[in-house]
Amino acid sequence: MSRWKGRGAKAVAEAAPLSGLYDEIRRWSARLECALSASGGTLVANRQQARLLCATGFGSDVLSTPDRRGDGEDLATTHVFQLMLEEVFYLSYELDCLRVHRQSSQGRVDLTLEELWCLMQEFNREFVKIYKAYSHLRNKRWVVRPGPQYGADFMAYRHHPTLVHSDYAVLVISVDDPQSRLASWTDVQGMTRLCGSVAKTLLVLYIIVDMGHDLSSPTYLERIKVEEVEVRRWLPQKHREDSQ
Repeated sequence: MSRWKGRGAKAVAEAAPLSGLYDEIRRWSARLECALSASGGTLVANRQQARLLCATGFGSDVLSTPDRRGDGEDLATTHVFQLMLEEVFYLSYELDCLRVHRQSSQGRVDLTLEELWCLMQEFNREFVKIYKAYSHLRNKRWVVRPGPQYGADFMAYRHHPTLVHSDYAVLVISVDDPQSRLASWTDVQGMTRLCGSVAKTLLVLYIIVDMGHDLSSPTYLERIKVEEVEVRRWLPQKHREDSQ
């Protein structure tokens, strides 16, 4: 059961479902410009765009600069967002609201989706499986945020993190990886104890990749399967029959 932050948080979330907010982003009249680096993307948004990006949990609003008229009244506010690589590709590929470019020795280079896809794999050799897990959760309308502080790849929230605590700590594992972080029962016990201590459930996403196909196009994502496994500690005192 989700743990909402405040008495009215659930009502606020239900009044603005993520599906509706995604549709608003898709209807933007112009794509946002995003500058790409190996660590992520940076974009500049106006007040309305920033509101939607914040409401859907994309990126971090790292800088806000108000533009003012002579009477001191706000005319507009420019917001600078920092995005994870997974967020850059999701907003470009799934929501079609970003135009991504990078700087080279020849100056600015605009990237096609195929070029962006290949570049992401250069930046992170695990990008294919990590992005598949990220998009899998996003397409189910979870808000997905970084999870290193809990020893996980991602944290999954039912709505915006200001409204609700995260439900899941997410680990992404390839089924053909013998050196995964859950390779032994000691690993499993340690991770479930950590999740239990912070009131999270461990969600393992097993990525089944068919390496016999071309990785040069993002359409390859359709061939990747995801299996979900929830891992919980068994607590005897919660299951023992009452002997009295």
